[in-house]
Amino acid sequence: MFRQLLGCTILIAVLVWPASAQENGQSADDEDLMSRPTQYGIRFTPGLARAMARQFTKHSLVRHYKMDKEKSDQANELVARRMMQLAHTIDGPAQELIERFAEEQFDYQKGDGGGGFMPPTFGKEFAERLMPMLPEVRNLIRGTVQDVRPLLPIKQQLKMAGELMAVNTAFDAFEETMKQWASGEVTKYGDPFHQNRKIERDESGQSKHLKWAKKNAEDVMTRGKTAEWEKYVKEAKELYQLDDLQSSSADSILRECVERANNTARDEIWRNRIYLNTLWKNMVWRLPDGWNNPLRTLIEDDHEKLMEPIEVIGNELKTKIDKIPTEAQLEAAEDRIATLLEEKGFDSTPQAPPPEADQEQRLEEP
Repeated sequence: MFRQLLGCTILIAVLVWPASAQENGQSADDEDLMSRPTQYGIRFTPGLARAMARQFTKHSLVRHYKMDKEKSDQANELVARRMMQLAHTIDGPAQELIERFAEEQFDYQKGDGGGGFMPPTFGKEFAERLMPMLPEVRNLIRGTVQDVRPLLPIKQQLKMAGELMAVNTAFDAFEETMKQWASGEVTKYGDPFHQNRKIERDESGQSKHLKWAKKNAEDVMTRGKTAEWEKYVKEAKELYQLDDLQSSSADSILRECVERANNTARDEIWRNRIYLNTLWKNMVWRLPDGWNNPLRTLIEDDHEKLMEPIEVIGNELKTKIDKIPTEAQLEAAEDRIATLLEEKGFDSTPQAPPPEADQEQRLEEP
């Protein structure tokens, strides 16, 4: 308890120091101390933006969308710039909302039965303050995707376009929840991202999600990435419109890579580790605040290390497959993908960056 008190005291001292009595010309025993807030708070800086962007690039763009790591620095800067753009746009109202949320949340958690995501007395106000900022959050998502999409492999661009539709659907649901909170229709303010989440169990007491997680862990342990490779080869044949001879070459490459992966998967220690890791990787999202749980990063990092031998083989397969089509077949495939992206609302025309001077001024502004 005393450590927590000391920690809070140090934190308050750090935050309040710029507005100390010495700088403001006010004594520490002013009668109006409890009638005014401190003058300075934590700002969202370019350094914070770049640090957050690095995490997004590592876990989403490089790991999920297979972005070339050599392009990650460029992606970091693009994502950080979008974050700073949002921060400058909502500067003021966002800080006020965070301050009010902290006030209400600390009071709610004081030990008299409070708990949960949102204090029951604050949900309506929270939604009313947040609603005007949501269009800017949508702009952040849309702009970030538009910026980083050209840095991805062409087929991963299409994958991102498809998954953006799912993100927009989830955001629509979140916005609808906020509208309900703001209107006063609801008085129980649970997690707005899982407002109606219920755990359904079968006759043995297992949840559907646990069943799925176990099956997925079994699949990863027994088949690894080979099912994904089979799909990749099948789609490559269709995308590049490979002829019979080219298709035979692709099938031969696939067989060789699957056999190499099977050799790795025969190791009993590896099989046990990858099963448990994948099971936890799937289940950690069911924990309270699972997306932000420290376990998630540890589990995902361990998963990446365990799967590295398989990923190496998979990358070799994809490189060899993508060398099969002729230049004419590659150009025709890119034209088809560009058409599909445009149908999904993506502008395939390269976006001109803002003037260099304006870029630097915008990002470096505190």
